[in-house]
Amino acid sequence: MSRCRNPKEYGTCRICPVLLVSWLVFAVTFPSAAQAEYPYELEGEQEAAVLGGTAVLLGLGVWADQGYEPLTPEEIARLDPESINWFDRGATRRWSPQAATASDIMLYTTMAAPLSLALTDQGSRQAGTLGVMYLETLLLQGGLTFLAKNSFARTRPYVYNDDPEISLATKMGKTSRRSFYSGHTSSAFASMVFLAGVFE
Repeated sequence: MSRCRNPKEYGTCRICPVLLVSWLVFAVTFPSAAQAEYPYELEGEQEAAVLGGTAVLLGLGVWADQGYEPLTPEEIARLDPESINWFDRGATRRWSPQAATASDIMLYTTMAAPLSLALTDQGSRQAGTLGVMYLETLLLQGGLTFLAKNSFARTRPYVYNDDPEISLATKMGKTSRRSFYSGHTSSAFASMVFLAGVFE
């Protein structure tokens, strides 16, 4: 398994691209799946309603994010890890830019994976249909995630961490109070469920 060569460097984790390539090889080497007829058809009015509704949902989530007030230095100084539950308290002592980079790579890999359906015979013939379906999936996921994050406004564990390597600017960043629920997790889950559901 590939690992980061230097824990202080960003962008050197290569495990996720390896997973993507593995999936692409898997997708194009199973002719039975490649030849299966997908039962999906787009219906104009229905698709317009779904796309419109999910786009509005995402817009509401983005709009809610505009009213975000970052934590002040005084509020950050008053944060006490002992005031949060024991499960999350453990995470406050673990901050890793490398893990964040690896998480980003995994996110982009899983979100790109459904595009490999276009490499199959049937997928290439129904690329437009599958593309619209995937867009609907991502709009719904994104809207729900934005609304949840802005409703809960949960402080990220690293904001509680007194590690001097974590700058005050980082703790006061736009996403520092958008911990729940995980956008990376929900995006990756939505993408993989879509891929598994279509590919089966």
